[in-house]
Amino acid sequence: LPGGAHAGGRTPDQQRIELMAQTLRACGLNETMTYSLVSSDDMEKLGMPEEGRGEAVEIINPMSGEQSVLRRSIIPGLLRSVAYNQSRGVFDIQLFERGVVFGAAEGRKSPKERTLLAGSFTLPGWNQTAQPIDFFDAKGIVENLMRELCVQKLQFKALDPDEAPWLTPGRAASVIAGGRVLGWVGEIHPLACQAFD
Repeated sequence: LPGGAHAGGRTPDQQRIELMAQTLRACGLNETMTYSLVSSDDMEKLGMPEEGRGEAVEIINPMSGEQSVLRRSIIPGLLRSVAYNQSRGVFDIQLFERGVVFGAAEGRKSPKERTLLAGSFTLPGWNQTAQPIDFFDAKGIVENLMRELCVQKLQFKALDPDEAPWLTPGRAASVIAGGRVLGWVGEIHPLACQAFD
């Protein structure tokens, strides 16, 4: 290339995120994109603790109360997507999103950004013929994803109710590899489902 220019390409992080998206699509999930501007009470409605997620980044002049802060979790957006589909008669829903979450910190000018990945599955409606899914289907998808990422010594550890209050007790586990918690898999708590319709 002239002048020592380099051909463009994806960074290793971008390549990893794209591999994750390809794997989830191969598992039958559809990718969705939700708003980064959310309601200030999303975390409270979900029942997810705010600890470790930074302070909420408030919008100075929001267009509505429903879009007054930058999101700190992508789960509420996924739950809204599920509710939107269910209100239109679609009950066999398998979605995932890769998105950026934001958290402010004392003394920092700009918020900290992290890219996260989440998936959501629903049980088919009473009049649907689709195969019902359960915790083990979701666990299998996580195992496929970790295998594609060459993550070894994957473990699932049952979560106590106080460790993940946004999940149904007895139906939740943390995903661990190399002694590090990578995420969780489980059923959203009925109160959180009710809060997001």
